[in-house]
Amino acid sequence: MRRSLISLLLIVGGCAAPTRFTGSPHVEGGPAECTATCQKWGMELAGMVTSGEFADGCICQVHGKQVTLREAAAAELASMTGVMRQVQIEQEQQAQQQAQ
Repeated sequence: MRRSLISLLLIVGGCAAPTRFTGSPHVEGGPAECTATCQKWGMELAGMVTSGEFADGCICQVHGKQVTLREAAAAELASMTGVMRQVQIEQEQQAQQQAQ
C-alpha cells in the first residue's frame, strides 16, 4: 500500500500539464447528492471527505467491496494534491501577470 501511495504522489506531482477542475469543489447536496452520484456510476456510497474550506467529496465503492480507511485517506490525499497544485499554478500566473 505504501509503495502504491508513493507512486501515486510521484505521478500526480510530476504532471507537466496543470490539472483543471471544473464545477464546485463542494458537495452542496450532502449525502443525498453523493448517493445519487455513486448510483449513477453503478456504485454505492462508502463515505464522504472534507478538506476544510478547500473541497469535500464523495467516496464511492463497488457494490459489496468495503473501502478501508487507508484507501479513503489515499484517495483524499491524491485529490487534495491536485487541488493544491492548481491553486499554486494560478497564484504563480497571477504573480507573473502583475509583474508585467
